[in-house]
Amino acid sequence: MSARPATRVARILRAAAIFSAATVVTLAQLQLPSKKLWDKSSVALYAAVVVLALLATQDAAKLAGQTLQSGRLRRYERDVRAILSTGLAKAVSSSTIPWDSVGVHAFLLHGLWPWRRLVNVGGIRLGVRPSMAGPTWTPGKGVVGVAFKHKVFLAEDWGTVMVRANALGPARWRALPSVNRYGLSWGELQLTSDYVGICACPIYATSGKAIGCVSLDAPLTATKLSEPAVQVILRDVATGVCASGKPPRAWYYDG
Repeated sequence: MSARPATRVARILRAAAIFSAATVVTLAQLQLPSKKLWDKSSVALYAAVVVLALLATQDAAKLAGQTLQSGRLRRYERDVRAILSTGLAKAVSSSTIPWDSVGVHAFLLHGLWPWRRLVNVGGIRLGVRPSMAGPTWTPGKGVVGVAFKHKVFLAEDWGTVMVRANALGPARWRALPSVNRYGLSWGELQLTSDYVGICACPIYATSGKAIGCVSLDAPLTATKLSEPAVQVILRDVATGVCASGKPPRAWYYDG
């Protein structure tokens, strides 16, 4: 998983702290620019040593935590994949579409405002296309984000959206209100060009709070994707993902 902006900033600050502290310790060891200077700067030297020690301890603790979570992480992946696989099987059996033309994905809300995003915690697709590499959805962006933001089941003829958008062109597309663009830039829109039909359903916690969204894409019209049978399938998938609990912390961070 890619790190959110706040995490990237924290990493930059951490790297700066390590560089600064290491520089102080190195100069002190070499007694540069003079021994006299470091005789009078013992506080700075001790502070640098403490910073390096704390950061080293933090790295060790993070590695230990990730090791301890690895088993839980595998169980979570297995459970979510089983739920999505069941949803895909039901969707295919309820229609005449090929197995390799359907995709089912689950997203959970993560992060604090303004860095909240809907993280893909699982997906299953037997075919190669359509496919997006690590899509970044946020509330209000894409079919997934809009369904989550407005807390509704949503189905869209995405192939039709693409045809209309390409007829408009980049400049006129960008001039549309965000809600009419599904919050997508022209470049983000083009990455979805292989999709035909997409539907999404919010995931609700037992408290009734929306915590994520599940989606299904297939070569079907919005009318077919909105049929009660499909909505039931997605609601069952959403319930199963919620019952799987929160992903281990290691799921969200790659280092």
